[in-house]
Amino acid sequence: MSNKSIYQISYDLQKVKDYPSLYKAIEKLGPNVRLLESFWLVLHPGSAIQIRDHLKTIVDNDDMLFVCKIEQEDGGAYNLPKEGKEWLMAHADWVPA
Repeated sequence: MSNKSIYQISYDLQKVKDYPSLYKAIEKLGPNVRLLESFWLVLHPGSAIQIRDHLKTIVDNDDMLFVCKIEQEDGGAYNLPKEGKEWLMAHADWVPA
C-alpha cells in the first residue's frame, strides 16, 4: 500500500489565465486526473499545504486555489469521463458507479 494520499485541487484563475503552466505544475506532483474543468485529483506523498505552496508559485495573487486531502472510504460520482473512472479505480479504495 502506498504512503501517498489523494488530494483535490480546485482553482479559479482570474485576469491572466496561464493554464498550461498550472497544468504542468499539477502533473509534476504525481499521478493525476482532471475530473472537471477546474478540478483535479493527484496522488501525492506530501501535505495539502505543501501542494498549495508549490502551486502558489505558479498562480497570480488574485487567483483562487483550494487543496484538500480526500478521504477514500466514501465517495460518489456521476457521469465522469472514462479516464477519471479508470484513475479512481486504480488509486482509490472505492469505485465510482
